[in-house]
Amino acid sequence: MPRMKLDHPTAAISKPTWQKLYNLAFQIRKLAPWDWMEETDLFAFQPSGAKEPAFISVMGAIGQHHAVGIYPSLRSLNQFWEMQFTPEEFRRPELLLETRQVQVSFEKAAVLDAEEKKLIKDLGYAPRGAHAWPCFQSFHPGCSPWFIDSNDATLLCLGMERLLDFAPRFDENPDLLPEHIGPDMPIPVQMQVGSASDSGWQGTYRTFPYEPLSLQLEVPTHDLDALGKQPPQSLILEVDVSILSAQIGKLGERPRLPYLLIVAESNSGFAYGVDLMSVQSTIEDMWAEVPGRLLAILLRHQLRPATILVRNIWMRDLLWIFRDKLGVNIEMVPDLPAIEEIQGAMAHRL
Repeated sequence: MPRMKLDHPTAAISKPTWQKLYNLAFQIRKLAPWDWMEETDLFAFQPSGAKEPAFISVMGAIGQHHAVGIYPSLRSLNQFWEMQFTPEEFRRPELLLETRQVQVSFEKAAVLDAEEKKLIKDLGYAPRGAHAWPCFQSFHPGCSPWFIDSNDATLLCLGMERLLDFAPRFDENPDLLPEHIGPDMPIPVQMQVGSASDSGWQGTYRTFPYEPLSLQLEVPTHDLDALGKQPPQSLILEVDVSILSAQIGKLGERPRLPYLLIVAESNSGFAYGVDLMSVQSTIEDMWAEVPGRLLAILLRHQLRPATILVRNIWMRDLLWIFRDKLGVNIEMVPDLPAIEEIQGAMAHRL
């Protein structure tokens, strides 16, 4: 029986909507707001009926990657600030892929999918020059960047329209944004008023306090007690969770990313555990499993280490229970050489 041909994800959005998306994208490329806007020069807009504002960031001030990101919630705003203000040596690269957002970036033609390039040409556009092709992407936590859907398209159209309104005014009057921008600082918010057919926008300023994510950790108490009965050892372990260079999922669907929990002895490089994880429900649920999975590895090998080395603030805070309940020292370091060697060997085999 012949296989049915799957519709390309771009077919989920109507041609008139694509026309509007690309028209706005080419206007933004011509305007080039990254010439005077920094990535942290955030402003927000809140459509009628929306529970939360969405936040717009313009990327490309240093000339490497021209893009506009729209963060659709307070949760994604908090993750944005975490990416911006965590010291570089302790940042977690995976956070970008765990932050809900939509983007339009300007790329070389080779970066785009063949159907996207065909769509652009069918709509009558002929991009010329370096990084001239608009590329629309949707980011969902724990997944690879993927094609946008109709809801993403609506958000992108509104966001690009608001940027085309705000960016020229900000260029003329930099006082529209505070000199220092960050959590708890006032952000310009454009509020949509009126009906959908006759709406307008009113400007105001609001502050949005930073609220770190709180997880409900899944740690079996009896297993923790059992490990506590083991004699303390002068063992130093490296522990990390990172994304594996692979994808999980069916053809034509948004692919999920596999995560790898690695537990290794720092001096010898011996791997005590390599545990595969992925997002099944929410990214928060997946991360909440990490302490329990680590506990299972430690129990399996009868290990009660003196120190656990991690390389970012997120992992340090995630493993607090081993410090508080077992007296394990959780130390944050820039590099984990034993784990990096294991990761390199695995990447070479893929």
